[in-house]
Amino acid sequence: MWKEISEVKVSDGTALLRVDGEFKVLVTLGYRGHLSMWRILHLELLVGERNGLVKLEELRRHVLGDDLERRMSAADNPFITLYSVVHELCVALVMDTVIRQVQVLRQGRWKDAIRFELISDSSMSSAQLSQDGEIDSAGLRTPGLKIIYWLDFDKNSGSSDLGSCPFIKIEPGSDLQIKCLHSTFVIDPITSKEAEFSLDQSCIDVEKLLLRAISCHRYTRLLEIQKDLSKNIQIHRAPGDVVLQSYMDEPDFGNKKKDNRSESRDHEGQEVLRVRAYGSSFFTLGINIRNGVFFSSHHITLLLILH
Repeated sequence: MWKEISEVKVSDGTALLRVDGEFKVLVTLGYRGHLSMWRILHLELLVGERNGLVKLEELRRHVLGDDLERRMSAADNPFITLYSVVHELCVALVMDTVIRQVQVLRQGRWKDAIRFELISDSSMSSAQLSQDGEIDSAGLRTPGLKIIYWLDFDKNSGSSDLGSCPFIKIEPGSDLQIKCLHSTFVIDPITSKEAEFSLDQSCIDVEKLLLRAISCHRYTRLLEIQKDLSKNIQIHRAPGDVVLQSYMDEPDFGNKKKDNRSESRDHEGQEVLRVRAYGSSFFTLGINIRNGVFFSSHHITLLLILH
């Protein structure tokens, strides 16, 4: 448990425990005259989104505090009990926020571009989330979620289901830590290594996570095409004939990356493949962010390029 605690401070008879992205709590001994009883002096949740942290209603906060004090007084290790109860609450709040944000995206600008599935547990079984934002299966305990994108993959493959579409999965792992996993191997264009995904639980932004997943997927697909074209001696005759270009190629990108890595995330998704046509003339090949379909500056199909 202690590896999950970000900060512990003991001062003037009180102990402050903090778990980044979840909660901080101030406790003391000697409640109601009993030296062995813990009292919750202050509890603050650190789960939130762009408009601020989650606020528990006063009544619910008092009920939670009383429940924690009762459980801690009867526990052999009161701090494990404290962490377990509040951590489980925070995980549920995170997933509630994720599901709510996804419903908003589906009803707004990502309508018809993404679909969702609720995941009831770590197995492959899942409960369907209505595309109108209604949960079809009730009683699920802290479900996970699949965000499925590039739905045109099914049309291109002739399939009628979503099995071939890429997705990013957000769910509590076996250790009850929130995990974000992509359905396929994708490369981070910034690190050139396998992309790792996570949520900032104090400022949950599902759309930002989705855009990053799509950006990494686009970059990975274009990188694969670049490698194939570089082997074609009719297309790749000299250095610079086939170039994967992105915002990272800007002269001052290195300084931006060092100063504020988060700012570079705002430019994700601008990768294009530049292929020399003749002389100093190039055509560009990109991927549509909403449907995953290739597009070219000269309307040249991918099949023509590869052959």
